[in-house]
Amino acid sequence: MNDTDIQERQETSNAAASNATSAGNTGANPSVTTGDWFLTILITAIPLIGLIMLFVWAFGGGANENKSSWAKAMLIWVLILGVIAGILAYVVYKAYTHRYSWDM
Repeated sequence: MNDTDIQERQETSNAAASNATSAGNTGANPSVTTGDWFLTILITAIPLIGLIMLFVWAFGGGANENKSSWAKAMLIWVLILGVIAGILAYVVYKAYTHRYSWDM
């Protein structure tokens, strides 16, 4: 390699790094802004629509990777709390029907 080839490679490398930095992409996922998080939490607070949006953000492929991971974690929490609520409802139902049954 001669000096011209080395200089061209360095210029190409520097130009690529400059373009990535100026675009706000340093190789990692761009961060989600506070306003985006505010809107995300507001949308998830709406019944049924929030649940649908969690699935869209988690598995739709168009969301930021950070938001996608958060949505997947929230869906796991929804599943866990749903199971706990179902068990609790069953226990309360059984206690109520046992106490007020006509077969004493």
